[in-house]
Amino acid sequence: MYLTTDVDRKNVKPEDYESTDFGEVCIEAGVKNPFHFYLPKPLPRELEYSSELVRELTRASSALGNLKGLSVLISDPRVLIGPYIKREALASSHIEGTQASLSDVFESEVSGDEVSDDIKEVQRYLDASKLALSVPCGSAHPVIRPRQHPLFLHYRSILEIC
Repeated sequence: MYLTTDVDRKNVKPEDYESTDFGEVCIEAGVKNPFHFYLPKPLPRELEYSSELVRELTRASSALGNLKGLSVLISDPRVLIGPYIKREALASSHIEGTQASLSDVFESEVSGDEVSDDIKEVQRYLDASKLALSVPCGSAHPVIRPRQHPLFLHYRSILEIC
């Protein structure tokens, strides 16, 4: 992580940053215009698991087991992740300035009325998500590569559990 760039070199004061247990502020050596950067310390080879962490990992594993058990009762696992995909589409479109709410999205699906541009934007996100999830893992698609996107990896892992 660089602390300065050519644009803000004069605005950043390296003395405002301090070294920590996780790394230190360094200066590039051997160049005409050196810059300051943060050099992280190497990751430890072994991690110590606290009892609290082990307890949380156990709870997470149990929750995954419960989710897998639901797959016996639910024939289409997309029913489980549908609401999450809608929330993700809504959050992503909010970043771009849309003013749609989750209830607006649900209402637009039920009614046949003309929808606002904000709802259309959310629907485009939903359509893209559905397309990405419909592509089988490992297959080539000319536009999307769902195995490379963290969001779709997360949703696909839920589908694979079920």
